[in-house]
Order: sequence, then C-alpha cells, then structure tokens
Amino acid sequence: MAVPLSPRSTNNSNISKSFQNCSLSGELVNFQIMCQSTNLGSLTEKRYDKGLTIRELKGKLELITGCSPASMKLSLESRKGEKLCNMDDDERLLGSYPVEDCCGIRVIDPESFDWSDLNKVEKQVMDDDTYNSFTPTSVKPTVREYKRIHKMGMFNPENQKKALEDFENQEKKDAEAKEKFKAGQRCEVTLKSKGKQRGEVKYVGNVSFQPNIWIGIQLDLPYGKNDGTVEGQKYFECPKNFGVFAKPDTVEVGDFPNEEDDLFSDEDEI
Repeated sequence: MAVPLSPRSTNNSNISKSFQNCSLSGELVNFQIMCQSTNLGSLTEKRYDKGLTIRELKGKLELITGCSPASMKLSLESRKGEKLCNMDDDERLLGSYPVEDCCGIRVIDPESFDWSDLNKVEKQVMDDDTYNSFTPTSVKPTVREYKRIHKMGMFNPENQKKALEDFENQEKKDAEAKEKFKAGQRCEVTLKSKGKQRGEVKYVGNVSFQPNIWIGIQLDLPYGKNDGTVEGQKYFECPKNFGVFAKPDTVEVGDFPNEEDDLFSDEDEI
C-alpha cells in the first residue's frame, strides 16, 4: 500500500520544480524552425528561453507556422538534421531536452493544410465558350474581355500580324542557315570577348539551351567555352575550351587558313 506524501514533502517537490524553472529561465538558445507545410529547409531562426514549457513554446510557434498547438507535434533535431527526440510532454521545460545553439525544432501538424499543393485548392473551372459568353459588369470586366476591349495580345491584329511575320522570317533564316553551313567547313566567327576567330563547323541545328538554329564550331585556338557539350547534351566532340556555339549571322564560311599555321607563316615575318 502506497504511503501518501506529507504536505511538507509535496511542498518540497513544488519548491524543487520552481527552483529548476528559475535555474533555466534566462538562458536563451537559437533554434532553426522547420515545418512540414513549407518546402524550405529552414523556415526561420528563433531564440527561445530554456525556461519555457513545451506548451508555451507551441503557442509561440503557432504565430510562425500557423499550426494549431492542440494538434502540433514537435521533434528536436541536431545541427546535422538527425532526430534526437520527440518533445511530447507539454509541461516539461524546453531546457530539460538536449538543446544547443543552432539545433532544429521540426513542427508537424497532421491537421494542417499544405498550401504548396495546389491540387488541394478548390478552383472555379470554366470552359472557353462559357468564359467568352460571360457578361461581366461594366465596372469590372473579365481579363479576356479587358484585353478584347483594349486590343491587347491576341486581340490586337497588328501584333498578331507582326508576330506571324517574325515567325516566318525566322523560319526562312533557319532554312538558309541549314543550306549555307555544313559540318567540316572552315569558318570565321565573331566572338564578343575575342573578336574574329577561325575554326571548323562541327554542328548545325537546334539546341536545347536556346531557340532557333545555332552553329557549333571547333576553334583553332582555345578561346571557346566548352568541348561541344552544353548542359549535359553532347552536340560534337572537340578539346576542352575549343568549342563554341554562335548564331548564323556571326559566322562566315570560306577558305580560312588555320590560325596556328598563320602564327608560323614566313609571310608574316619582317
């Protein structure tokens, strides 16, 4: 049979808890606050008193994360992101856990709404025919109606005509480039940083990093930017820093001697 504690022993226990609170109060620790409802590694950095209870801490975290303290679950993580323990005792002091500067507190709320997932957001869906026939108020028209009234974008005949002309002109330029440039031709290209440089055409065609037709060239001298590979895609092979891609209007093909041959040519000697 358990012997009940005397009033004196109970008072001593309360005094001990109060002393512990006082000893931890005033000691501040920096924490990285992380939340399941954000894609960021760390939501923010905050400094909290070790003398706070977990219940009080949840109240402060509610203002940052928007999670409800009633359903909020906390876990403590090391600086390296390793989980140390769950902080599931609301009456326990923050300082009674193995906290240190720059460790993390992960906030999990099973009942919270994940705002980063737009599939869960209720939307108003309207097909084009309904949207076009929708009659808005004169004060606040729909975006499409506003563009139609002010002849913007697709509702501007001049813009549409110019866009079509630009597209057709670019198609013509691309066709001419494919006809003019062939792999193996000697060429001279004008580079922004190095001026005119000679080389050999290695590639003619579309690329993944820019629209339209580009010319891949192996330079005679190492003034290039790549080895024929850009963003993991190989277009041609050449030594490192000898490869470059240029727009067709900056390249001329012809009987251009090799740069290295010119360097040692007798005709250039005085």
